[in-house]
Amino acid sequence: MDALQSLRSALANANSSALARTPLPVDLQPTIRLLRSKVNSASQSTEPKDRVLNAVNSFWSDSRTEDLQTARYVSFGLAMPTRFNSQSLFDDHQRFSAFLNEEIGIGQWKNKPSWFRRVLQGLVASYFSFDPDSAFATEIQTKNWKSLRDYISQNLDLAKGVSNPDWLNCCLDHRSLFSDSPGDDFVDLVLKGETEKLEIVLDLLRAKESWLPRELILSQVKKITSFDDARFMGFVTPMLSAIAPHRSIQNKAIALLVNRYARIANAPINTDLKEITVTRWDNPWLTGSQKKWPNEVTDEGRALIADWLKSEFIEAFFTKMAEDGDTDRRRLDFWMKYRKHMNHVHFALGTGIVESTDPDLIFLKNKMKGLISHIRSKRVNAFIMYLGDVIAVEFSQMGNALYFYDATSGAPFDLKSSLGLTVDVGNSLKNSSGLRFSHQDAVNGFSKWESACFSFMATKFGIHPDTAPDKNRKPFVAAEAVFRYTPAKPVEEIRSTYRASPNATASAEELKIPVFTATNKPVPPPINVVSGVTSWSELYNHPFSERLLSSTCSAFGFDIQDKRSQGGALWVKIGNSNSERNRVFINWGFKYKADKGWWKN
Repeated sequence: MDALQSLRSALANANSSALARTPLPVDLQPTIRLLRSKVNSASQSTEPKDRVLNAVNSFWSDSRTEDLQTARYVSFGLAMPTRFNSQSLFDDHQRFSAFLNEEIGIGQWKNKPSWFRRVLQGLVASYFSFDPDSAFATEIQTKNWKSLRDYISQNLDLAKGVSNPDWLNCCLDHRSLFSDSPGDDFVDLVLKGETEKLEIVLDLLRAKESWLPRELILSQVKKITSFDDARFMGFVTPMLSAIAPHRSIQNKAIALLVNRYARIANAPINTDLKEITVTRWDNPWLTGSQKKWPNEVTDEGRALIADWLKSEFIEAFFTKMAEDGDTDRRRLDFWMKYRKHMNHVHFALGTGIVESTDPDLIFLKNKMKGLISHIRSKRVNAFIMYLGDVIAVEFSQMGNALYFYDATSGAPFDLKSSLGLTVDVGNSLKNSSGLRFSHQDAVNGFSKWESACFSFMATKFGIHPDTAPDKNRKPFVAAEAVFRYTPAKPVEEIRSTYRASPNATASAEELKIPVFTATNKPVPPPINVVSGVTSWSELYNHPFSERLLSSTCSAFGFDIQDKRSQGGALWVKIGNSNSERNRVFINWGFKYKADKGWWKN
């Protein structure tokens, strides 16, 4: 009996212990909210296309709305082509205005919120279904679309009732959706990577495949231009990656970035911004490219890109095109100090460079388009610099002197014709009317030729070097910036998209919301992970290390499998049911695989 009683007692304790066990805390609220938004979005009545079209055609003929249901159908079809030459109500200002009219249009139901709400929902749908930046959008369509935007903004409150549908509450809570800056309410969330609220809005308003995600990116660009210099520079390259697929905002976005960058004193070169800008708008100082540059780009912005481009050309000539290649640093450093004085540069290339199939040289020659002449030589190239009224000509071979010419009465050679190297013979770059300067040290009391040339240019032409650049300053590299971001594709792979028409319409597949996670806080000290004490929110602020991963998994009882030495991955055998924990593992660079756990290489 004693043994049987002991067994009963043990079983009772086991049941009691099992029933009292506290379940693992799982935050389901984000998932619940997102599912609810999807259900509410789906529950919105999708108006039958044929009935909408019939109602729009009828209104086109009569310009009157006799009943609420017909008006509701029309409100969903403002952008829908009719049978009248495929025009929509956005194409006809008179008919469009009649639809919004207080007496014969939907305005007659403004004093009945529940009725007015039904047509307002259609207006919101039409507002998001029409793309004002499409290549096919006309001026009248865009004007009427803006009138619709203002109408919705001004009349939202008239649709309010005791209990509002979620889509209406969404519009009321985010009125900036119906303004010139429709992404303002969400830009901070997106920059922080907290896009759950935005996803709900896009689902409720059925705007995920509209122009709104694209405008959100433009709002982000506007936002980062208000950051301090260091933080702004950290966001430039990922922003360029984000805007690349969205052709209709490229001009606006790039102009904002260039203008902001131009306000940074002694700004380091951002190669990606320079490449994309020049690829899209061409060389800023060439006459033929002036029309390509948007009016929104300031003079300071153009000067910035011109300065960056001239720096690249100077370096390219004295490294890739000069006889001594990478060793010819002295001339390179010398002319870098005068680049702000150069209002124009030109190249005379020999057949060795012209016929070269080296990929780097081909890319460089394409960038120099409009700036190249032919020189009758295989190995010698020339760099022609216009510094105000002075023309300076450097040659790729050090044995050639530097020539200076007075350009007030024109150049002594014709760049449109083949150029020669013999003094005063056959359209030569070497002319006795010019002043020769030799690159020789220890001449005329100067230990180095650079010092002699500084003095010569200042005395003879009144040209002084720019402020010398900081030799210790590192060139801008995106990886050194204060952000953590992994673009879907490297910027190098997407630059070609900037050649496309700025008015082309992006497809639904392109409309993806980029997530940037700024990391401007200092790195916290090492942490001792203790189960029941250390929170996942606290761990989120700490960068990944194998020591931290080991202590975390040990504290929480997670299994680690390291198969990297066998060509595999580092695995943590735990599910994805805890949203806070998920954020930490994603932040540490892990990816989740269903039924297996989290992994990283």
